[in-house]
Amino acid sequence: MPFVVFCSFLSYALIAAVTPGPNNILALSSAAAHGLRRSAPLLAGMSAGFLAVMLLCGGAALALARALPGLAAWMIWPGAVYILWLAWRMVAGGVGENGDGNSEGQPLGFWSGLTLQFVNVKVLLCGFTALTTFVLPHAPDVPHVLGCALLFAALGVACNLLWAAAGGLLREVFRRHGRALNFLLAGLLAGSVARMFP
Repeated sequence: MPFVVFCSFLSYALIAAVTPGPNNILALSSAAAHGLRRSAPLLAGMSAGFLAVMLLCGGAALALARALPGLAAWMIWPGAVYILWLAWRMVAGGVGENGDGNSEGQPLGFWSGLTLQFVNVKVLLCGFTALTTFVLPHAPDVPHVLGCALLFAALGVACNLLWAAAGGLLREVFRRHGRALNFLLAGLLAGSVARMFP
């Protein structure tokens, strides 16, 4: 895989993992309400589920590429459209809205965090898009796809932990500077599209 394409994949994966979504908002809300130690089972479930979903996305992407070998080159286009749509949603304010999560009673547990990953559209779409758009057209083999899926999973887990550790601090930052942060992240996402095409 060319280095420039790998950098584009990495920037896309990092932006997708760090921006607010169900995982990050839930991690933030749980840690802010219950503390990191009591939220650990939820975070562990989210991490295990995220890894499983990324591996499933990798397997599905490889199976699709092998069943229809010419499809990988065409998958760049829907991937580019989806990434530009995500960038537009960030600027329009559709990404980054806070939720209160489960702020009273017991924190959610391992199975809640695990199950969330299989219904979290952001995780499924971002994982599949990253692999079919950035990886398959340039390196349609098991080591590259598996390695990138694991890297995406590691970034996702790290960002969940970052949001949890930040607790209420990041909530306040996004309340004050959310618009500027969304513009910056949207610009980075949109810029990654130009580097997707050979």
